Amino acid sequence: SEHFGIAFTAALELAKIGALKPDPISGARFDASESPRSTTTVSASVALRAERIARREVGIPPYYESFLDKPSSTHAQLTLRRVFAAYLYLIGPVQASSQELEALLEQETQDGSRIFTAEQYCPSVNRASLIGGLAAGIDVPMPVADQLIAFFTTDTTARGRTTRADLWSAPLFNLGTDRLVIALHSFQNGNTRWLVDMWLRRLGFPLENRGDTFEVFARDTLRSDLAESPLVDVAEIHPHALLFNGEQIDCVMRIGKHVLLLELKCFLLPITPVDELNYAQKLSDAKSQVKRKLEHVLSKPAAFRKRAAKCGFELPEDARLDAAVVLNHAVGAGQVDDDVPTVDLLMLSHFFEGKLRRFGSIGPRGVQSKHHLTLWRSPQEAGAALGAYLRDPPQVRLIKEAVAERVLKVPMPTLPDQTLYTIHHMIDSDTLLAAASREALSDGEELPVQGN
Repeated sequence: SEHFGIAFTAALELAKIGALKPDPISGARFDASESPRSTTTVSASVALRAERIARREVGIPPYYESFLDKPSSTHAQLTLRRVFAAYLYLIGPVQASSQELEALLEQETQDGSRIFTAEQYCPSVNRASLIGGLAAGIDVPMPVADQLIAFFTTDTTARGRTTRADLWSAPLFNLGTDRLVIALHSFQNGNTRWLVDMWLRRLGFPLENRGDTFEVFARDTLRSDLAESPLVDVAEIHPHALLFNGEQIDCVMRIGKHVLLLELKCFLLPITPVDELNYAQKLSDAKSQVKRKLEHVLSKPAAFRKRAAKCGFELPEDARLDAAVVLNHAVGAGQVDDDVPTVDLLMLSHFFEGKLRRFGSIGPRGVQSKHHLTLWRSPQEAGAALGAYLRDPPQVRLIKEAVAERVLKVPMPTLPDQTLYTIHHMIDSDTLLAAASREALSDGEELPVQGN
């Protein structure tokens, strides 16, 4: 939401200087008791440009493009693009209201006045005005705007996780027949990657379908990055999944004599503790899958080479095989379980470059100091360095070193003979800075990646 607000602010500033030349359309007015009224003016042209900026920056992953304009099976006139554009449009008034609250809170803190009320966290808005402003702002018919507002309104009667609209994915709440309450906190602090998945689910799209689109996107991305890297003459990635004796291998990559079997997984970003539990199990299952496939290939290497050759992918007879899981986001990346590493797409692409750039500090003049880690010294040596890189990726190494455990002892006043102990894991800033400083001492020198 912060990125969306920045995108709208930038677009509005461009409009002020005439760069976008919009025809101003009155936006929605959010009224909170004992709070000054604010009106945000947004135009259709500004909204469309801001949507493109924000979607590119943070909102919808590239492999979701095919879902943008597909009609919903549950909301006849809605598409993901319309839902996303409406969400961005509503961010404008939310940003203005939030800025008012911050100013009131600061004043109350400074002079001890009682001008801030809890009701201001959830200001009300006239439903008809909001529908009219939305219709004009994103250039949709009034019935579509009406349906979009209904989509963003929490339904307290719905049951089930797949259909329920909670205050994160639907931060409006009915207050009678003509007023809506908006939960500013939900708008300002929602996780956009998670919200897009929730909207897809509520629009009737099976989330399982994302897997196929992500696999194609991942293979295409890796092939494109490899083609522009120093490894282009010694490495190759098969453009399709490879079926071998009933096992589908999502991606096969060769660097010299080293062959990597990849399990490509597009998982829902875990938010709640239940999500985290389910996510850990899915990640464990993915590692078991790719390890099973690796063992199957190792048991019949000649047959696998023959199958790969038939698909136009030549493998050396003395190929050294390994396996890894590649995720659509960074949650879980850097873990190693049963000798199967997990990385995200960006980590794997970075290996092709041969160097990982580090930034020491960034100031008003830009990067003040920097150093780099050497991942491999020559393309011919890259394959041998791949396994160590995957099992100890330098992107998370310093953070792992800085993890500290803290045990808190909490006395129980009502139970004198009982004590509650809580264990917390956190990143120790001093340890992290010390590790980063040691690494930075190699600035300008080649610093090879160490194995586990």
